[in-house]
Amino acid sequence: IKPHVTISRELLGGSAAACVAWRHSSQPGLVVGCWDGSVCVLSLPRTAAQPFQSLDIQFAVRQDTQPVRRVVWHPTPHSAKLSQSLDELEHAHSSEGLRAEGLGECTSTSLDQMADYTFLAVSQGGVFRVWDIRDSVCAILPKLLTRNAAYDAAWVAGPGPN
Repeated sequence: IKPHVTISRELLGGSAAACVAWRHSSQPGLVVGCWDGSVCVLSLPRTAAQPFQSLDIQFAVRQDTQPVRRVVWHPTPHSAKLSQSLDELEHAHSSEGLRAEGLGECTSTSLDQMADYTFLAVSQGGVFRVWDIRDSVCAILPKLLTRNAAYDAAWVAGPGPN
């Protein structure tokens, strides 16, 4: 069986893919984490009738100098009820006493409102970032979660409204 498309090193800026996540939404795409620490989002055709002739890079950024070990799309509001705001996430992780020096801060907003545009990327060096594909300048939530190696992560729904 011949693949519809191959993701080449040239498309990924010379790096090799370390992890991939498929976006199931009105805007189908792949987020790819690479061994050189970069992350890119590739857009896919919207219908099965459109051939996979080429992939377009929709977003590309250097996440870290360490390999990106896990990428996860934000669950859509239809599949999970996510009520935590970025302020709540910020507060929860700041209580652990780890500082994210030099990772920057951006404005806070509800993650549910950005479900089609946000994904989580975790680097081997313990850096956790939530990105909005419409803005490659600043991560929505940059955090250093651990000083040890991080190899996996999951985006799960928190407790619902009381």
